[in-house]
Amino acid sequence: MKRKTMGWLIVFLLFIVYMLNYMDRSALSITAPLIEKELGFNAAEMGMIFSAFFIGYALFNFIGGWASDKVGPKTVFLIAALLWSVFCGLTGLVTGLWTMLIVRVLFGMAEGPVSAAGNKIINNWISRKESATANRNF
Repeated sequence: MKRKTMGWLIVFLLFIVYMLNYMDRSALSITAPLIEKELGFNAAEMGMIFSAFFIGYALFNFIGGWASDKVGPKTVFLIAALLWSVFCGLTGLVTGLWTMLIVRVLFGMAEGPVSAAGNKIINNWISRKESATANRNF
């Protein structure tokens, strides 16, 4: 397979993974009423839970870029995807506010590096001339 064709296949696969990443991130907002009822959270606690994700996400978005430069974007992307899947699954096992907050921060930390690593993967596979189009699709 030609490098150009392989590069665009990688962009397509990254798009699929990033779509799953976004769906995992937003799933809590859809299930929030059920979680509030099941675990007895009030609106303020749900606000803390939603914010907890973004604390980890914001911190590790930058760390993901640094790690992609140090150990390689494929490694960072793979580890991040595996960890975010684990923490997404652990969300279903929480029993109270503190466990939910911890899982959501860890979930955010795992999802944070995905964008930086994905952009670096694209830049490694797609020509400079086509990188803007590829990043737009990712």
